[in-house]
Amino acid sequence: MHYRETAVWERAMQAALEVYRLVRFLPREETYGMRAQMTRAAVSVPSNIAEGWTRESRAEKRQFLAIAQGSLAELETQLTLCEEIGWLSVTRTRFLREYIDETSRMLTTFRQRLRPRPCSRGVKNPAFAFSRFSLLSTHFPGATGKPRSTRGSPASRTPRRWPDLDPSCPGRRPPAPGRRPCRWTPWSWRSSSPAASAGSRWS
Repeated sequence: MHYRETAVWERAMQAALEVYRLVRFLPREETYGMRAQMTRAAVSVPSNIAEGWTRESRAEKRQFLAIAQGSLAELETQLTLCEEIGWLSVTRTRFLREYIDETSRMLTTFRQRLRPRPCSRGVKNPAFAFSRFSLLSTHFPGATGKPRSTRGSPASRTPRRWPDLDPSCPGRRPPAPGRRPCRWTPWSWRSSSPAASAGSRWS
């Protein structure tokens, strides 16, 4: 769609035409003062809307729309100053106020639509997050984009170590008094004490 067909550009053009109609009531000594500033700000609004509309990237569109809204706020401030001084009456600026309010609302809506959407995986483009991370996460758990939690993982759990381990029985405490050191093998955990022959388990 062409920028001439947008409602926000039409409202900005109407506001600019209304400004040129109102600056004729300003004092002659303000020809290069307030009159020049108001017309410059009024022309900047539709110009930046048109330039931003023809840009390809969303970031550039958002930037030019932000400039247009800033110029619109500048114009509204200058209009308020003219009313406070008494150069322009409120009845004369009523239509310009309506155009400024409508244009500002439209620009705010457009800028909100152009803002980047937050992604839970920390990627700006959600489609890229799906195509890259969601497919790799099935094979590589570390490719999900989230920090891997080491809590509860086998690598983070420190094995319990006693200060007085029995060299003949790794991982076991020394035998109680009256017992012989165990003959530990991966398939036998019984002690060589006389109680072991009776089937008692060494705890």
